[in-house]
Amino acid sequence: TQQIVLSETLKNATVIQMKTTPPEPEMARMLETGEVDAFGQNRERSEALAAKYPTLRVLDDNFSDVGQAIVVRKGDQVKLEHLNPIVRQAITSGMVKSWLEQAKVAGLGVAPVR
Repeated sequence: TQQIVLSETLKNATVIQMKTTPPEPEMARMLETGEVDAFGQNRERSEALAAKYPTLRVLDDNFSDVGQAIVVRKGDQVKLEHLNPIVRQAITSGMVKSWLEQAKVAGLGVAPVR
């Protein structure tokens, strides 16, 4: 999905899809030598890379958001009536925000309550 989003968004760039993510030293080398201009990847990995290599920086904005959801069997109203208040409470009480802060996960935010 990252490749699709970037290819459709970046009209004046060549997007190269790599079969595997290069190790951090190789990514840093590719960026520092100009072999590539940028990497589009998970923010947490990007922040870790930039923390180790002071010549690199991570852009402030995200180029996509990946939502997380709970799935139940269609028509199972009992489970929906049980789970929706739990999820809503976890968000509105600040619990989800606290978990993200404790995990020190960079670039994630709390979903809005529906």
